[in-house]
Amino acid sequence: MKARFQFVSNNMQLFNRENIIMTAAEIKKIRLMLGMSQERLARELGVSFCTVNRWERGKTAPSPMAVEKLGEFKQRLDSTHFANRRSALRMPSSYPIRVEPLSGEDSMPGNTFESYTKDLGLGGLKFDSEKKFKPGSQLRIFIDFPMDDVPFEVQSAVKWTSEYGGVTDIGVIFDEVPRSDMDRLKTALLMTPPMH
Repeated sequence: MKARFQFVSNNMQLFNRENIIMTAAEIKKIRLMLGMSQERLARELGVSFCTVNRWERGKTAPSPMAVEKLGEFKQRLDSTHFANRRSALRMPSSYPIRVEPLSGEDSMPGNTFESYTKDLGLGGLKFDSEKKFKPGSQLRIFIDFPMDDVPFEVQSAVKWTSEYGGVTDIGVIFDEVPRSDMDRLKTALLMTPPMH
C-alpha cells in the first residue's frame, strides 16, 4: 500500500499510522537535504518559487499532488546511495560530539576529545578541533542527539581540513552506516529546527 502524505503547518505531530504528516519545517529540511534551492524545488513540482516559499513559512499548504511528490522526495532520502552524494546538503547544527582518532599519532585507546558539530548531513559532518588531522585520517565519532539515550556512533574519514586562528575546521565523510542508524540520523535532521 502506497503511503499517503498530508501537510500540517505546525510541528506538533510528524507521523501517524496511515498518513505521513509533513510540516512546513520538514518541507524546508527535505529541500535542503536534497541540495535544492526553492527555485529548483518549484520547477520539480511545477509551481512558482513564491509558492514554495509560502509552504516553508507555513502560510499556505501544498496541493495533495505536491504533497505526494514531496513525499517521494522524502523517500529518496531513505537511500543509502543518496546519503553519500555531494548534493546531499548538510544542515547547520550544534550537537555535542566525542571524537576518537583511529589512525595517526593520536590513535591511542581512550584518547578522545569533545567538540560540537558545525553542520551535519546524511553522509558526513563538520566540526572544529585544536588537533590537526590529515585527509584520510580515520575517526570514530559519537554524536549526542537530544532525543536519543544512546550516542550515534559512526566511523568516518577526514575529507578536508581548513585552518584559521589556531582552530581547524574538519570535514568528514561517514563510512558505511547501518540502516537503523541511518534512520536515527534522518530523524535527528528532520526533527531539529533549522538554524538560521
